[in-house]
Amino acid sequence: QGGGDGQFYYPFGIAVDGSGNVYVADTYNFRIQKFASAYPTPDPLHGLALNGSFEEMLDLVHWTYGGELPVTLVTTATHGSRAARLGEPTPQTEHEQGMAWLRQTMYIRPEWERPVLTFHYRMFVNDIMDYSDFHAWLTRSNGAWLADIVRDGFRSCDDPPLAPPPGYDLGWRKATYDLSAFKGQTVRIVFENRNLHGGYSWGIWTHVDDVRVVDAGPLPTPPGPPRTYLPLVMNHYATCDPVPASPEA
Repeated sequence: QGGGDGQFYYPFGIAVDGSGNVYVADTYNFRIQKFASAYPTPDPLHGLALNGSFEEMLDLVHWTYGGELPVTLVTTATHGSRAARLGEPTPQTEHEQGMAWLRQTMYIRPEWERPVLTFHYRMFVNDIMDYSDFHAWLTRSNGAWLADIVRDGFRSCDDPPLAPPPGYDLGWRKATYDLSAFKGQTVRIVFENRNLHGGYSWGIWTHVDDVRVVDAGPLPTPPGPPRTYLPLVMNHYATCDPVPASPEA
């Protein structure tokens, strides 16, 4: 019993189609769950992240999404013609606590040498990161925490921190995460756009695009004497986000 993948709350009704897919009406979770006879074939470009570029019709067909804030597709993209937008443009005023989330569950193939997740994201911010942020993380299929991938937002260069101008565009950023530790496991990739404090957060909306989970192959051999790669955490952003001074300043 539960609300995760493969869990039910009063299942009532079952059907099988001509391809062997099984459909179960999951009554009090208000959904229909589909079970295929095999794992889906990886997308030629985006690997295990089906519809990673958000181009395929129907809209967001391979993704699950929800939250108090809307999730839509927009035409500002790094790959193809569309990206997913978590949240929506909003005035720089106090907002209630809430989020928009987007997720996809996938089986990390054990035969892959080095499965790697990459994606691009673009934040439009009204607020500093302590109040409104973007969060990407890994869970098990039941929602249990596995690992944080990135938490990002507007990092003020001022002390005390000051909010940016309304809807300040932080530009496209890229995140990379090695999934080798999860070979042979089913994991869920979750993207969240969050107002963290009710009545205090001023808002954020985030574009996500070009999500890929592919086999990146072996690491290149380091030059020179024998060397060993050690785990490395890399930030894809500056330590703070300077705001250009206005002409009147």
